[in-house]
Amino acid sequence: MNADTIKAFFTYFTALAVVLGGIMVIYLSRADESSSQIQLLIGGFIGSALTFLFVQENSTRSQRASERQFAQGSASSSPPLAEPVVEGAKGEKV
Repeated sequence: MNADTIKAFFTYFTALAVVLGGIMVIYLSRADESSSQIQLLIGGFIGSALTFLFVQENSTRSQRASERQFAQGSASSSPPLAEPVVEGAKGEKV
């Protein structure tokens, strides 16, 4: 597994933990009379956290992809190096 795959698994695991934690807080606070405001706040926090995680993941992947494309493009567009001409003792090309 490469580093990007490990980072993607970590991102999805973190997102799952945030969602499950938020659901648990919302579920446990349902009996409270003022819980509607708290539930909205927690829902907004969960949405913001997930957006942040996935934006970071997408930007990392797009950066890696652009680096690979740049490397491939520069390797294919550069002219091959000329072979050196070696001359023998009498001026003949060897």
